[in-house]
Amino acid sequence: MADQPFIITIGGGKSVLPENDGRVVDLVRLSPVYGPTALLLSDPDEVRRLAQWPVAIALREVWRFVGMPLLIEDLGFLDRTILAGAQDGIIRPQQIERLYDALRAAELEPARLPAGANFFDDGTPRLVSSRLPSLPAVAKEEGRRYWKLQQLTERDASLSKEAKRLNALRHGTFTCEACGFANANAAMLDAHHPTPLMIGIRTTIAEHLEILCPTCHRRAHRTPDRLKPVPLHELKKWCADGRR
Repeated sequence: MADQPFIITIGGGKSVLPENDGRVVDLVRLSPVYGPTALLLSDPDEVRRLAQWPVAIALREVWRFVGMPLLIEDLGFLDRTILAGAQDGIIRPQQIERLYDALRAAELEPARLPAGANFFDDGTPRLVSSRLPSLPAVAKEEGRRYWKLQQLTERDASLSKEAKRLNALRHGTFTCEACGFANANAAMLDAHHPTPLMIGIRTTIAEHLEILCPTCHRRAHRTPDRLKPVPLHELKKWCADGRR
């Protein structure tokens, strides 16, 4: 799993939605962390939906195949034997290689799925039982609400400082990850929470944050749903299109 973290999902089985049956749906990058489903997911509705699978593997990223091509009609497979026995661990290397070749030029888009549990994943394979992987010393708890004339959301300035330091190491100076604006003054850029603090208390590490210029940061939060900021790949496209 750690050496080959990518899997392709294909619609099949008794519970598959009719519109997904026989279609190649997602490309998934797995985390090497696995354990109780209820521990690895933060959405109680999703936990109930997946109750029949008490053990799960955490997901790092999920991309959807645009158009979700049909295994037979679009990709040219003669049948669906690639799915037969998959739940029992039966592997058909030749068909898997053919599937990858058929999808090599396929277009992908980020999939919006319920958020997983918030934990630090350093890439080390591990089984969790009752506690999620421990976090590095620079991790701080954020999101507690307190009253000071009006309700404010607690932030930790050291996380912003560390995120900007890591950004400068990657780019040579403090740089907006969306538009490329760069400046030697860290105060000219913001540390953006892709998962808004208003969702609630969580533990944050510097790697969770994105460094944006004030304009891109404001654009990220200009969405109908305040809980779903504009993702970084869409911000980059907005900048490439002239910020229109």
